[in-house]
Amino acid sequence: MTTRIFAILACLLMASCSGTDNRREAKNINDFVLPGLSEPGDSLQIFMPGVISCTGTHDAAITISPEGDEIFFSRGIWPDTRIFTLKWDGSAWQGPDTADFSRRFLASEPAFSPDGHYVYFSSSLEKSDSSSYSICRVGRDGDGWSDPEQLFDLGGDTIWEFHPAVTAGNRLYFCRWSKAGSSGDIYLSELSEGKFSWPVKAEDHLNSEYSDVDPFIDADGSFVIFTSNRPGGQGNYDQYISFVNSSGGWDEPVNLGSAYNDEGDNIDIDLSPGGKYLFVYRDGDIFWKLSEQFVNQNY
Repeated sequence: MTTRIFAILACLLMASCSGTDNRREAKNINDFVLPGLSEPGDSLQIFMPGVISCTGTHDAAITISPEGDEIFFSRGIWPDTRIFTLKWDGSAWQGPDTADFSRRFLASEPAFSPDGHYVYFSSSLEKSDSSSYSICRVGRDGDGWSDPEQLFDLGGDTIWEFHPAVTAGNRLYFCRWSKAGSSGDIYLSELSEGKFSWPVKAEDHLNSEYSDVDPFIDADGSFVIFTSNRPGGQGNYDQYISFVNSSGGWDEPVNLGSAYNDEGDNIDIDLSPGGKYLFVYRDGDIFWKLSEQFVNQNY
């Protein structure tokens, strides 16, 4: 199976897989672009300073349309967050403005479907308890978006659902967070005949007896990046990556190392469509870098 991965992760995997005959060959980076923006380099820099990453705001959880012409992100400190949007009009980025579907509801952590037809997010919608979040989505409706629909709610006001991520094969991964236990697990639901299945705990290796949260999954479902406080990390929560193996299951997760983890909590890595740009979130700002050493990894 072929897995697309940026080089800094590939180096970690090469080290962890020494002694095997894995074959890797370079792949030309895709031609995805964000119009009107100068590309970042190999080191992190603030994304759209003064527009998205602004003094006095707390911004995170960015997602970009497959065409690169629409951006959604979360603004605010949870649970008092809303989803904001910018659109490229052909000559300039317009916004950011509160997304229409978030004007009436607190919401966070948007994620485009790979085809761009849906945006998934976490929200309590009409509930009076703004922290009782569950997975919702909106669909394209002309030039706008439909009214939000709640996909499922796993546990009322004591169990919350966050950080959706969906594959082109309509597998929806997300974090199920227990308020009482202050810990999370990664769950999975699958879309079939227009309906999502009742979520179940995701496959082995993505979950442990510890807290495993905030999955980002590649569009083709070939790798997943997530956050965990399982033993062996550099801090409390660290970033891990796991790959689909030849049997269709998930390999043992690999810690992403000091490039993305330190003694603090390291929460969330997101990629642009195709994986050209990498985004992380620090001190209320969004940072990005170019993942220019994107490769194929052949198992």
